Amino acid sequence: MDLHPAAVTTVTRSAALGEGENATFECAAIGNPMKSDVIKWRREGFDMVHKTNEKIEWGRAYLTVLNVSRQDSGVFECVAYNGIGSEAVAKAQLIVKFKPESYLPKRQQKVAADRGETALLRCLAIGAPIVKFSWSNSTGSNITESPSSIKYSTRTSQIDTVTWENVLYINNVVEEDFGYYTCTGSNEMGSDSTQVLLKRRGKAAEIKL
Repeated sequence: MDLHPAAVTTVTRSAALGEGENATFECAAIGNPMKSDVIKWRREGFDMVHKTNEKIEWGRAYLTVLNVSRQDSGVFECVAYNGIGSEAVAKAQLIVKFKPESYLPKRQQKVAADRGETALLRCLAIGAPIVKFSWSNSTGSNITESPSSIKYSTRTSQIDTVTWENVLYINNVVEEDFGYYTCTGSNEMGSDSTQVLLKRRGKAAEIKL
């Protein structure tokens, strides 16, 4: 008999759905020997007993995560082990969709710069799926869609599964650039905005709006 370790052949890599829905993942494995308990699902710190249902078939395991909430977003592991060699592990990501919530730590709500400098304005948002950002100035003009790529540029980075950061670069700051900027984070579930103040550097500086 040719004995060999279990190996995962297919797995549902990700599932994205709204709060209150049920998420289903499938995992298949091969190996010899092969028994009904070779495949299982796990996630450290997650209430697998009350929050999930698991259905095991020959060489296949189905996981249903019940009534999902945004706190359930994260990675589940499909584990295949038949007593030979080591565990085979494949990851499946649960993404629970929700409307972005834009925010900023207090120390980042005001940014100081001198004329001629490049100002960096940051904006954070939690949301799923991917959050996209836009910026407007105190006149309401959408500056991220401005044809002047020399004046403005942006960079987005993903901090964790549901947290995103966007940085607006304002090059060669002039007097007209000082004032409030609105950052809007949006996805298919909706949008949310927060404001950042760009002010002149120096204790005596005041903003006229």
